[in-house]
Amino acid sequence: MDLSEQRILRPSGAPVLAWSPHPLEPARDREIVHSVFYPGETLAQYLERVGLLRRLGQRPVVLTIDGRRVPRELWPHCRPRPGTLINLYAVVRGGGGGGKKNPIATVLQIALMVAVPELGLGDKLAGAFGLGGETFFGIAAGKIFGGAISVIGGLVVNALFPPPKPNLSQAQGRAPGATESPTYSLAGGSNRMRPFEPLIKICGRHRVFPDKGARDFTEFEGDDQYLYLVFDFGYNDLVLSDYRIGSTPIGSASTGVTIIDNPPPPVTIN
Repeated sequence: MDLSEQRILRPSGAPVLAWSPHPLEPARDREIVHSVFYPGETLAQYLERVGLLRRLGQRPVVLTIDGRRVPRELWPHCRPRPGTLINLYAVVRGGGGGGKKNPIATVLQIALMVAVPELGLGDKLAGAFGLGGETFFGIAAGKIFGGAISVIGGLVVNALFPPPKPNLSQAQGRAPGATESPTYSLAGGSNRMRPFEPLIKICGRHRVFPDKGARDFTEFEGDDQYLYLVFDFGYNDLVLSDYRIGSTPIGSASTGVTIIDNPPPPVTIN
């Protein structure tokens, strides 16, 4: 039996590929692909068959097989061995603006950086105010005025030629005309259910938005309604503090909130 036949006989429920489309939040909207490889199928053919190759387009991504990075140019020639897990995740695109920077603004910024010291604009402005030979905290007045000219000039250039706004719809894998998500930021977050996905691992001190450990449910006792939620902070030995609902401290909530912190028992490995 060759490797291709073994690949077909793999359990259908075993994950084959994990795709993380968000470069800043790897766990967000992660997709697990269970489709097995066909005999003789290359990595590029597999990605095209499961619909990922078209969605990737020219987005900057990193693909690893068992921790080893595989360049995009090798995808048409790579045939992963059975039992390996492929990790595919998006990375931050460099350059910004998607190639839509205004060349006039760039030229003006460079000209401003060169003209201020070369023409001695700071010294001339300081002399006009009668401060040519003065120093402030050991810094010549001419340098202070020169720095002020550079800062004010940069603000004027940015006001006349504002930098392009990042296209968040493309960063999130949407079509170019799709509506941008207002929650795509490092400050945003939400509690979600991620069944059959890896648990989070927290190292150090962080503010986190834990996953939901179960579906929410409510109970009524007379005129009072109680909402029960279970949150999963991953497989960690943690000290939890500063509970919040959104940005509001939980102690400031208008209704009563009870927190039951019941960590699982330790696991002993023989």
